[in-house]
Amino acid sequence: MEDKSDQQMLEVSHFNVRQSISILIIRLIVLELVITTIFLFSCGVLICQINPIIHQGSTIIFSIIKLVLVIYLILLWLTEYYEIKSDMIIHRRGIFFIKETRHPFEYIREVDFEQSLLGRLLNYGTISIFNWQTKKFHHLYMIHNPTRYYSIITKLVPNSERYKKFIR
Repeated sequence: MEDKSDQQMLEVSHFNVRQSISILIIRLIVLELVITTIFLFSCGVLICQINPIIHQGSTIIFSIIKLVLVIYLILLWLTEYYEIKSDMIIHRRGIFFIKETRHPFEYIREVDFEQSLLGRLLNYGTISIFNWQTKKFHHLYMIHNPTRYYSIITKLVPNSERYKKFIR
């Protein structure tokens, strides 16, 4: 005899999807490299070796700039996400002024999925949806676990054309 709890399905009202944390880490590494390169170049121009006060001042200034930019990048990552509901996809973004774009599934006619080789390795990719009302493609850009969310979206969108593209 089968238990009733095994037959029940789990219902979820929505999914919150963010860009992959790998993208945030890559951006932070690039920021570190750019700030370090600018610092080393400016020290060569400002003759930091001769005057230690200039060296200390420029170190403090570059550290503050880097800290502000790191906080800004993390806040951008935290405040941009996609909410997949049973009837629409909502894209929310913004730190101070929150912008919201809604894409009802009844207006979506095409769902595309793209993933590069690096995206396969780090498990991120882009899902594109064509909204015939706005006549534009909208992208769930570099999201984590895109195959899972592509599968969910294609099940929720009734009459869509589906494409998968893997860039090698």
